[in-house]
Amino acid sequence: MPQRHSEETKAAAQRLCATTAMTYAEIGAELSGIPGPTVASWVRRHGWTRPPTAIRRRPIPKEKRAEGALRLKAGLPPDEVALRLDCHLETARRLGRALPAPGRRSRRPRRSFSPP
Repeated sequence: MPQRHSEETKAAAQRLCATTAMTYAEIGAELSGIPGPTVASWVRRHGWTRPPTAIRRRPIPKEKRAEGALRLKAGLPPDEVALRLDCHLETARRLGRALPAPGRRSRRPRRSFSPP
């Protein structure tokens, strides 16, 4: 059953959303463990605004993602990649985590054998 939150809790969440660059999960944790998606749904439902410094979700085009991954693989630090891609530092770090480990080859698909 859905949990109801008090109007005071929602008002505190709105204040934090409007005045800080905290993520929805951080705001929820600050307000006695409310899940981040709940805070996100309040923002959408009530039309709350976020400050310009808050993280915004924007898709990165495939070409730029590939370029960023190559630069990380070449040894460029994530903060430099974030500047070049115009994205958040954590997004650049995630690009690096998606790369295969050095020296590991991708697995080939298994051959299917048909009975004689």
